[in-house]
Amino acid sequence: MIKRNRIFLILGICAGASALALAFYAFRSARHETEFRNAETRKLLISEASILAARASDFLKTEERNLSSLLRNSDTEKSALLAIQSKSPHIRQIFMTDRAGQPLFPGKEDLFYKSFGAFFFDPVNVNNGKQENDYSTGSKHDRVRLLTQFGIALQKNNSGWIPWVNDNRLHPVLWTVSAKKPDKIIGAELELMSLLSRILQLFPQEIPPYFCLELADTQNKVIYAVNPSAKHQSPDAIVPVNQEMLPGWHIRGYVIQQYGETTIILFNVLQIASFVLVLLACGGLLIWLARRELELAGQQTSFVANVSHELKTPLTSIRMYAEMLREKKDKLSPEKQDHYLSVILSESERLSRLISNVLNFSRMEAGQKKYNWENLNLHEFLNELSILYHPGLERLGIKLTIGSCPESLQIKIDRDSLTQIMDNLISNASKYAADGKDLNISVVERDKTILVNVADRGAGIPISSRSRIFNKFYRCDNSLTAESKGSGLGLSIARGLIRDQGGDLLYSPREGGGSVFTVVIPNDEGKSN
Repeated sequence: MIKRNRIFLILGICAGASALALAFYAFRSARHETEFRNAETRKLLISEASILAARASDFLKTEERNLSSLLRNSDTEKSALLAIQSKSPHIRQIFMTDRAGQPLFPGKEDLFYKSFGAFFFDPVNVNNGKQENDYSTGSKHDRVRLLTQFGIALQKNNSGWIPWVNDNRLHPVLWTVSAKKPDKIIGAELELMSLLSRILQLFPQEIPPYFCLELADTQNKVIYAVNPSAKHQSPDAIVPVNQEMLPGWHIRGYVIQQYGETTIILFNVLQIASFVLVLLACGGLLIWLARRELELAGQQTSFVANVSHELKTPLTSIRMYAEMLREKKDKLSPEKQDHYLSVILSESERLSRLISNVLNFSRMEAGQKKYNWENLNLHEFLNELSILYHPGLERLGIKLTIGSCPESLQIKIDRDSLTQIMDNLISNASKYAADGKDLNISVVERDKTILVNVADRGAGIPISSRSRIFNKFYRCDNSLTAESKGSGLGLSIARGLIRDQGGDLLYSPREGGGSVFTVVIPNDEGKSN
């Protein structure tokens, strides 16, 4: 008995020593991994902030080129200038001067010059009293040359962007020499809020939950934030937007500190699991279960972060344009009011579509989605679809055509889910394939299946992305998805809805360019609710 106890004691000491050695190794590995992971995380954050700043800068440069071209080629008549001012949402006030920078329109008494008095009228000595030759007398004399701030800008270029600051407020000014009357300068004060609303749409739709990205002005005031952090800390990344066009504006990035604390806790759990591995010889199973739980938690966190951002973006636009309507309604032209209202309406429709997608996604993930199968006349359904979507697609310049479909063709399907599927497909075409100007819906009968093809003439989907476009939260990484909004749930939900009913959703490239999404509907009579 004593000998046996000694054996158990020796085995226990060996097991304990092994557990302590493994725990010490796990601790050192965890510490090294944490340091390495923090460094890589900061690099990724700086990359995210730099990409966002570059996109914002590219947008500003594009708007500068477009507006400069519009002003340069416009008539110099007052009525023509006022028409441009009323139609462009980015132009707050248009003005015209001579080549010396003296205002011609509007008059000096206009409220416009309250913010720009020093810019247009205060003289600046640009010659510093240097001697110049007087060729009429052959002598030299001191000559003082005075110009205004705007006059100095005119001496250097034929067009430009000037970030004028007055009373701690930024007033972007764009100007250019008239192409029709080169002795005239046409310029405009830009609507900063309108430019900002477009820049906010460039913020990424998906970022890791442990990142925070902010847009800050010259006074370090946060204009917009994704995943705002409650803790006060120094930013891990600061990237200027564009020093020439928006001096002092920058993108700030933070690594939320709770992420590091959570990581340390998880590594402590792994140390305990390592001890259990040595003593109970079942750590492999525990580690597998822990990893699976972490993956599920990561998916849930990613889902919440994506949906939260997608909900905030349209709400931000709706609030911004509503506030502009409330505060400046009497000063806005009818065209601008209609534009602001159309933005509010489209963002509201986007918000409604997102909520519908989220509800369907949640029910499908929980296995609680209910279907009410009914006999549906496909010909009538497609005609109703055409009437519903035709006005909106027409505004985007997209021609919707419905191919031939037998008038008596009946299918057994849940009408609401089919509507949701078609809504997601048509919505994707309007966002990513609008340049193609063509959207065709056709029906093909094949054995015991009915194929509904939704074909566009857009840029198509890269070969490397075709196998993943139906994955949850996946979006192709190209210029179209960068400029358009979305959560990456639409195609995943659409395929899930039709597969639950025995069908499928497939993708294929369209001959001649574009994409074809095929809704495969089983044509049988065996379904029950």
